[in-house]
Amino acid sequence: MVYCTASGRPCRPLAGRGVYLAARCAAWVGTGPHKMRLPAIAVRGSADASKILKMRQMPSTPTSTRRGSSAGLPPTPAQSSNHSRVRTMFAAADTTQIELISLANCCWSGAPPEFRASSWRRLCGIESENPALLTTNRAAYRKLVDKLGPADGVASDQPTWHQIADLDLPRNAPDLPGMQTPPVRALVSRLLYIWAARHPACGYVQGIMDVVTPLVAVFAGHRGYDMTTGKDDGITEDQWLDVEADCFYTFQAILAAFQDAYTASQPGIHRMLRQLGSALSHVCPEVKQHMDEVGADLLHVCFRWMNCLLLRELPLALDIRLLDTYLSELAETGHSTLGTQAGLPLYHVFVCAALLAQFSAGILEADFQQTVHLLQHVRTLTDSWGDEELAEVLAQAHLWRNQYWSPGRLSD
Repeated sequence: MVYCTASGRPCRPLAGRGVYLAARCAAWVGTGPHKMRLPAIAVRGSADASKILKMRQMPSTPTSTRRGSSAGLPPTPAQSSNHSRVRTMFAAADTTQIELISLANCCWSGAPPEFRASSWRRLCGIESENPALLTTNRAAYRKLVDKLGPADGVASDQPTWHQIADLDLPRNAPDLPGMQTPPVRALVSRLLYIWAARHPACGYVQGIMDVVTPLVAVFAGHRGYDMTTGKDDGITEDQWLDVEADCFYTFQAILAAFQDAYTASQPGIHRMLRQLGSALSHVCPEVKQHMDEVGADLLHVCFRWMNCLLLRELPLALDIRLLDTYLSELAETGHSTLGTQAGLPLYHVFVCAALLAQFSAGILEADFQQTVHLLQHVRTLTDSWGDEELAEVLAQAHLWRNQYWSPGRLSD
């Protein structure tokens, strides 16, 4: 049995791969009163650490990050083998069918940038070996634009259009000039407006625009658009519509997994927050106890984490990397031995728990105001993160979900 060096608890193998996670040395991040200790991870076992420190090919070496780049993160050596597998799949796509689960397993640790757009479309079921499928889906979206989209900037539901286009969009992603160019503003506004019209039980909810931002970065970036400058590579109006269609269907697939998180009273978000509290009681009981003692309710400090799927808490490159894993989890739903109840929403809960664990030392030393400030300004800390830090969080979440979840064990 292997034990965590910090808590003394036994650590289980990761997904049957014989990999163990345990707390190791600490790293300090931040400055001044918000400086805190972040737990790192170590591997115990007979094999060399550099060979077995992976959770679905989890990277073991630090990487640099282009903070505002839509290109994502450069691959680590551990990711390169998975990237090669994906490239081989697409190279043989004309003669050999790409297995969805194999693709999801490879993309879980990060998709190769040149195949990310196509991989995301396949993981969401809007593209296959048959090129007619993607063509049909894009044509269907054009019909939605004609039927439900605003005509000459005049929408039938003017309050919703005003909220999206005039209020929320101008303040979305202020660090990305590429989100404020006329083609992208038109794309995002129309996409969200059409989605709200097709989902009247949800309608438009503040926060879901954050999900669209990395989608635009990937699908428009695949055609030469630079989110950091707003410069394109001669993208035509018809190509922008293709980008919009790809964003729409991927966005729809993601939100379908969280469908009750955006209906009236947002019951899905409240359920995930209860599950987060229950999960913390298992994986970080001292953090849960301290937050209860100082009165830091998860509803107040982590609501945005659920509403925006953590995308507002990370820089764009890590948002893209996070969605590699989330879309892979989405594609694997129904194929996991844990069952459909342990799908993407539950995994997101454990990702939030793992993120809280990363900041546990700072939380345990904070009072109410400091705790709230810390957890509502996580982005100031994650701006300096690379792929390794996020990979630790994602791997730890996967371990904890496998270890602690069973039907009825977490509060619903």
